[in-house]
Amino acid sequence: MRLGRAVGNRELAWVVTACALVTYVGASASDMAPDEVIVRAVSWSDLRLAHRALSGRLDGVVAGAFTDKVAELFAERWTSLDELAALSSTDPTFGRDVLAAINEAVTQDRAEVIRANATLHCPPGHLDICRRLIASLEVTRK
Repeated sequence: MRLGRAVGNRELAWVVTACALVTYVGASASDMAPDEVIVRAVSWSDLRLAHRALSGRLDGVVAGAFTDKVAELFAERWTSLDELAALSSTDPTFGRDVLAAINEAVTQDRAEVIRANATLHCPPGHLDICRRLIASLEVTRK
């Protein structure tokens, strides 16, 4: 985006939110492509900020980065499921998009870890999320 160019509210909101996330993860705003904002997320909260910034733009490379990050967080940060549940309750669109990201693009290795987490380590109170994950993974196996 060039200085002096008129931007719409949606573009401006993305820039403001991306700048906040970029500051948090330690990169400069000028260096960040939309998919990079997602790649640098280290928590569900970070991913939600990126999701809000990229609202309506989750396609192509950005969608691939989102799917990869969701799978990574489910596989490697399973203990943060409470954080995801809390964010999903205040932002249902984010919650739906997270669960929709568990698709055929998730690697088999990650899918197996996610399935094991959801089957063997589902925390009380999160049975709905675990069931949805298992169902999504079953659909992608066919």
